[in-house]
Amino acid sequence: MIDLSKKELREILKDVQSEKAEVRFFSLQRLYNIQEDYDYQETEEIDVHLDVMKDFIKVAASQFPTPVDVWDNPSYGLIDYVCYFDLKELVEPLIIHFDAFSLKAKERVIVHLLSLGDASVFSVLEEKILALMNDKDFEIPANHISEFPEITRRIISRAAPQLHIDHFRYSFYNLVVACNRSGHGEGLEKDLILPILMRDYETEKQAYLAYDANYSTKLVYTEWQEKYMRIRRQLLLFISLMEFYCTPEIEREVTEALDFNDPLVKTEALSVSISRKLPYEKRDILECAKHIESAEVLYWKLQSKNALHLYPKTIDLEPQLGKTRMFYAVLKHVTGEVDYTAFHENIEVIQEISVLNAIEQEGFYYLCKFDNHGETYVGWSGVFERTDGKEIVADIDFSFTEFIHYDSMTIEEHEECFGDHLYDRQDDFTELPFVSSAPKVGAFYWVILFIGMALSVKYLEESLFDLFMIPFYIIIGSLLVHEYINTKKDSVLITGTRVIKRKNRLETSISIADITKVRRNWNYILIYDKQNQLAMKIPKSWIEYNRFDYLLRRLTAHLKHRPSIQS
Repeated sequence: MIDLSKKELREILKDVQSEKAEVRFFSLQRLYNIQEDYDYQETEEIDVHLDVMKDFIKVAASQFPTPVDVWDNPSYGLIDYVCYFDLKELVEPLIIHFDAFSLKAKERVIVHLLSLGDASVFSVLEEKILALMNDKDFEIPANHISEFPEITRRIISRAAPQLHIDHFRYSFYNLVVACNRSGHGEGLEKDLILPILMRDYETEKQAYLAYDANYSTKLVYTEWQEKYMRIRRQLLLFISLMEFYCTPEIEREVTEALDFNDPLVKTEALSVSISRKLPYEKRDILECAKHIESAEVLYWKLQSKNALHLYPKTIDLEPQLGKTRMFYAVLKHVTGEVDYTAFHENIEVIQEISVLNAIEQEGFYYLCKFDNHGETYVGWSGVFERTDGKEIVADIDFSFTEFIHYDSMTIEEHEECFGDHLYDRQDDFTELPFVSSAPKVGAFYWVILFIGMALSVKYLEESLFDLFMIPFYIIIGSLLVHEYINTKKDSVLITGTRVIKRKNRLETSISIADITKVRRNWNYILIYDKQNQLAMKIPKSWIEYNRFDYLLRRLTAHLKHRPSIQS
């Protein structure tokens, strides 16, 4: 725990206002570090820091020296620190000074106040959001706003007349989708939205048609890449909206899209057709179910519509989805984002291996092989479940590859390596943890390193490297090593029976059977025990909440008294 005195915090507050960029930089860096490591406790400390944080808010609304780079945003840095704490006492000053904050700070305040769920400020937030929509640089926090359907509905109704403004229209469309899917606004502002939606769809459709005749998965990932992906994303968005704005014209467009060669676009059109009871052919479902890109997307869309009976009986479901999962696991094997150089073909399911978790749930992975740049590798696709002898598709995807050559060992040896992988990485479907996650080295440290590299070029040109850069790099190197070591001490693990938190080599845990509720705010996942006491706080930067949420629901589904888990 980092315990800062008022004096130290006020020193930071003074430094962020310095005329010297390097002083501002290191003071903002310190604030960032505090948010990474500060294990805030609900004690008398609130009183100690409250007056200082109110001063942070006031200073954040003041004028600062002209920024020298993207990091140089003291208003945001101060507000980000303030919003780290869920203190209702700070709501009023945040609203009072809101208009004077930097744009990025305003966006942070909006998300923070929404996360507090205080309905008394929603009307004020609504006005602030609508006003900011006139700023072309404003990024509408659609995902956060959409958690509150009534606010979303009102913003859509009031902003719809400005839908012709290009710079926020696509974020606006995402708000419309979220509102409609919540059941709070089907067909909302149809007269205003529909004409512009159809105009935008026609533009993107024409762009898409230039690719349609030659469509192939290989061309998408090896040649067309991001230029095509942008068109695909827009088409998927527009077609998804058509489900809620159905007219004869829309029906014609959806029917036409069923004949497109992109399997994901075709699947979206099929989903709308099923929801709206529009005509489609069995072959449409079969084509989407057989395609490597769309097989699993189709499965989940059918399940969401209680229409899994439509999934083709001629397809062996789990092996087909196993190949699809392998396809995407290889493409996203490094960062979770698509790596176009990792495009691969000829995925084949070789063998199934069963595993058993700590609550006696049986599951299995598939050993797969695939071709990449002339080489054949192996990977593992899963996990799939068995309950009462029935195979179930789990939407927890632990598929992976380590690019081990298929011919480098026997099938049995590959299975042994798989077992070693499960033990070492602790992310399997056995008694070992389902999830092992930890904080990453802070982005601020990489910013420092980037600036250092830029400065090195300048000083090398001026022959001053020995005088300045050596001590500079010693400092940077020390900071990076220190941060790396610290992050390796911290982790959160979820096993079949427990949630475990490790921080600074100290370990706390709670049985999943003892969890009564899980809540979240901007900074933490909060876990409560049977006495309704806060048993554990996990920084949200340590693990993706959606994954945590889903996994805990699955692991507690068998319990008689299941916990209340915030979505």
